[in-house]
Amino acid sequence: MYCNKSLKLIFALILTVCLIVGTCSAMDSNWTQVASQLNSQSYIYSLTTYDDGTGTAIYGGTATGGRLFKYNATTGGWIQVAAQLNSQTDIYSLVTYDDGTGTAIYGGTYKSLNGGRLFKYNASLGSWIQVAAQLGGQNYIRSLITYDDGTGTAIFGGTGNSARLYKYNASLGNWTQVAASPGGESHILSLVIYDDGTGDAIYGGPDGTGRLYKYNATTGGWAQVAATIEYQYEIYSLTTYDDGTGEAIYGGTGNSGLLLKYNSTTNGWTFVAGRIIFQGYIYSLTTYNDNTGEAIYGGPGHGTLDNGRLHKYNTSLGNWTLVTDNLGLDVRSLVRYNDSTGDAIFGGTQGGRLFKYNYTYSSATTPVAMFIKNWGSNTVPAPRSINFNDTSLNEPTSWNWTCGENPPAYKTTRNITCAFNMRGWRNVTLTATNAAGSSTNYTLMHVI
Repeated sequence: MYCNKSLKLIFALILTVCLIVGTCSAMDSNWTQVASQLNSQSYIYSLTTYDDGTGTAIYGGTATGGRLFKYNATTGGWIQVAAQLNSQTDIYSLVTYDDGTGTAIYGGTYKSLNGGRLFKYNASLGSWIQVAAQLGGQNYIRSLITYDDGTGTAIFGGTGNSARLYKYNASLGNWTQVAASPGGESHILSLVIYDDGTGDAIYGGPDGTGRLYKYNATTGGWAQVAATIEYQYEIYSLTTYDDGTGEAIYGGTGNSGLLLKYNSTTNGWTFVAGRIIFQGYIYSLTTYNDNTGEAIYGGPGHGTLDNGRLHKYNTSLGNWTLVTDNLGLDVRSLVRYNDSTGDAIFGGTQGGRLFKYNYTYSSATTPVAMFIKNWGSNTVPAPRSINFNDTSLNEPTSWNWTCGENPPAYKTTRNITCAFNMRGWRNVTLTATNAAGSSTNYTLMHVI
């Protein structure tokens, strides 16, 4: 009897590893490397798209050399278009902006003790030129966005060292501070434009408390609109997305790789998707339509086991779902770009590389049944209810679960809650099905 229970426990642990790490299920890798490291640049911190007169291409701002790289499908690979300037080591952020002389790329820089500058690039310049110097001892320009504050469109930059907000346009000729540090924050890691019903405003995600701040020209300064939640202290990335209930802000966190939602109705952060496959941070967010509807995609990194799995979220999924294999690299930046083969997501990574993802779904692809649970162990004290969320690959259209008591309960929703009330061994089984076929996965729970 003891041996039989021990074998069951070992089997349960093996199944748990299969479900958590994903090594026991076939997963099609949809990342394709399209550009390798160039000139020893360690990260692609920022990405944007820009047309230099020869067609729209991807541009990447680098770390360890402050350079600007260009990629398009015709040239293939990175080419360097701007070298390091004024010893600035990193290009943390990129944005496109027309200062009246034509659209150009602007880059926010970092250098220890003497960073925080703004650079400009276009094809006629052929290199970086500095358009704004360091202001107020801020060594980082961590995030950039364009916004019309009523006086015309300008560039706004979120700073590092004191989490300030700066403004630049050609008439100003330099940075101007428009919002001081809100206190307790060191960086404004991310910026997004959102209308809460009172007009467009800038929202900033900080490093320090995980709050959300709002700025517009009428109020002046930062105003806190969301407090810390779920012990998340960094909002690394922000995007806007309509989940069917109206547009809202979504934030990707550090610490646990959560996805948070904010709008004027929620009046604060709400938790919508949890950590998955040991991914520590959601460094970047974008939206993309894989032919099943617009969804949020998150670029992860800083994981404890593996990195670079691309995450997908929408309300029908109800949680993060993995859509790519592990790269073993942090995905620090994401951008949407059509390389003439269709719309795709491109990711700038650790190691200075560029990867491409698009989803070529075929109804002839059988699902790979996978799921996660919100309980960290396969040993469960009775009574206990546990949530199980489907993360199956290849777009299943129906789900059949067994779980819980003996005889087991049968459920056909995508995500379920199982009640474990009686002691013993219980199977939780998912069969995921689409027109091409079905597959089954399961785990064994020990109720004590």
